[in-house]
Order: sequence, then structure tokens, then C-alpha cells
Amino acid sequence: MKLTGEDKAYLRQLMKDYLKKNPDATPEEKAELRSCVMSGHSPYDNPYSVWGENGFPLDFISALRFWQDFEFQDGEETPGFRK
Repeated sequence: MKLTGEDKAYLRQLMKDYLKKNPDATPEEKAELRSCVMSGHSPYDNPYSVWGENGFPLDFISALRFWQDFEFQDGEETPGFRK
């Protein structure tokens, strides 16, 4: 997906607002978030297809933390979003 300058500006603002609501995000989480958002995704969604009990997708950091807490049984690392 090729993003226009306007798209990038909108996504940067969305990410900035999101991080204000999530001040406890670690530097690693922020780096993963930036990578995901700058590839065209909303921070209020996640690329892992992790859904909450309410039937809606978890936001990015909540989904990332879910995967980190889950720790795959077969020893795989937490999936990153590097597409």
C-alpha cells in the first residue's frame, strides 16, 4: 500500500493521540507500533487478528502484550509486524 503525504500525516497524528492514551508504552512497543502504523494500519487495530471478549479487535499495544504474555509453547518468538 503506497501512502500519500496526507495519509502519513493522518497516521502520525493518530499514533500521537494513541500514545497519549497509552503513556506506559515501552520503547520497543513504540518501535513496533510505528512500523505497523507507517505501513498503513491504525493503532486502534492489530495485525495479529487478536480479538477481545467484546468481539472487536484489540488495539495494537494490547494485542502485542497479549502475544508477549502468551509466549508460544513451541518456543517461537512474539510475532513482529515487519511486512
